[in-house]
Amino acid sequence: MNGPGIVLQPTALSYDRVIAAGSLPTDIPANIQAGNTFSAPFIVNFENQAFLTTDAEQNFSVQEQVNLVGVKFRQLAGWTSARPFTATVYGQPRTVERVTLVRATDGDGASILSSRMRFEGGCVVGSGLLSDQLEDLSPA
Repeated sequence: MNGPGIVLQPTALSYDRVIAAGSLPTDIPANIQAGNTFSAPFIVNFENQAFLTTDAEQNFSVQEQVNLVGVKFRQLAGWTSARPFTATVYGQPRTVERVTLVRATDGDGASILSSRMRFEGGCVVGSGLLSDQLEDLSPA
């Protein structure tokens, strides 16, 4: 529930690009390069708070919702995880060191989300047009 009687549906972002293979985990870049992406659902509510939720059917799950904190990326609104968390990706538990989400607006005024996820071991994957430009943003 996000506000009085308002439930927002998650927006699932498909992680379909390898930004850095890193040393571990090796199966994540291999799966993505083979076209087997994973999706992670985010919720951005009317109070401009963001959360990472779970979608086990899309090769990604977390035990509990991950709250993201506000950051600025250039002139865009963004959010990042404040601490590492564990996610199950392709059926294996993985430590996510940082997930970053930004919202931009396209020429028609539609909201576009981009994200970057960094795993322990240096593997970095992305979703969306801005994912390869995002740094590992620190909380504001």
